[in-house]
Amino acid sequence: VDPTRAAPIEPVSGGEGHPAFDPGRDVPRLAAALPFESLGLRGERGQVAVGSAVVLEGSAALPVAVQVSEPGKGAAFVVAFLGLDGLSARLAQRALPTPARLELIDSELRVIASSAPAGVLEPLASARQDVVARGAATGRTSTGERVAVAKVPEQLGLKAVVSLPEEIALAPVRDLRRTVLAGFGLTLGLLISVGLILRRSR
Repeated sequence: VDPTRAAPIEPVSGGEGHPAFDPGRDVPRLAAALPFESLGLRGERGQVAVGSAVVLEGSAALPVAVQVSEPGKGAAFVVAFLGLDGLSARLAQRALPTPARLELIDSELRVIASSAPAGVLEPLASARQDVVARGAATGRTSTGERVAVAKVPEQLGLKAVVSLPEEIALAPVRDLRRTVLAGFGLTLGLLISVGLILRRSR
């Protein structure tokens, strides 16, 4: 996007899971998603801005702009829509072999990428929203899930949410508790046996 040019620079279109760029369709959407004039006035060369996720050809995408000129009303930007289907595929691989659900949400609590099949930009499940709203790093939902929440770095306004059924999340703790109790019982039994032997030997 360069206001000083009579015609836009020829766009690079699609590739590696990113949606193809259609100037007639996407330039107005980018202009609506990112406030270029105010960004140019306040920003500087190299500044990166990320807008709210949108739906392109049935898939979620993030509008991104990088300022490539000095500040000013007519500042120039390199702009793109970053497709998120590839990220969802990576989250699905990362979740295996557990039944954990890995989700990336935006500031509006919409799921923009997920390890599980879901509708495009659907709201995060209400029970998980409650945990996110509390601002805690971990929590328990009303539906019996354990949830962990972490902010994505670099001021993107995104958060990662990991949810797992409570019985599975706590299984290692229960196993450890059984092991400790069994070990304690065995130790107690040995102490009693040693005490009986010493008593008989007197």
